[in-house]
Amino acid sequence: TGGLLFKLDGHPGEVTAAAFAPDNKSIITGDAGGHCRLWNAADGKLLHRLEGHTRKVVAAAFTSDGTRILTASADHTVAQWDPVNGQERRDLVLKHKVAVRAMASCTGSPSP
Repeated sequence: TGGLLFKLDGHPGEVTAAAFAPDNKSIITGDAGGHCRLWNAADGKLLHRLEGHTRKVVAAAFTSDGTRILTASADHTVAQWDPVNGQERRDLVLKHKVAVRAMASCTGSPSP
């Protein structure tokens, strides 16, 4: 009907990134303070608080198979998270010399 379904309340600061999971069952959001949240897309309930960034989250995405969440931050990192338990995959953090300002994800598989 075009009406508001619910609000995702729970960020201490301005929301700066958001993305739906490939199956549309969850939503990842990030804010200006480096906080990320994973939400149930059906009812807006908070599933996990994803803490690890120290500065603004500039982008958030799910991998095409939905098994990982990636968040890019002005703290010079791209973090990878497990959407099932909300834990950061510390072994997979990508560090950069400068602030990360954008991120893109690819779907499908490469052509042979």
